Amino acid sequence: MRYKINIIDDEKNLNDLMRAYLEKEGHIVYSFYTYDEACLHVEDDVHLWIVDVR
Repeated sequence: MRYKINIIDDEKNLNDLMRAYLEKEGHIVYSFYTYDEACLHVEDDVHLWIVDVR
């Protein structure tokens, strides 16, 4: 099953690395680098949010 996953992480390298691994596994991944960017997609139909809480 392909999952839709949103990632929020301000560290570009880590964000890109997580995205690459998840896409390699066949998932649909959207990356956001700021909270404000991600807030625009709160209503999106996704299966999982990965959030960097710092």
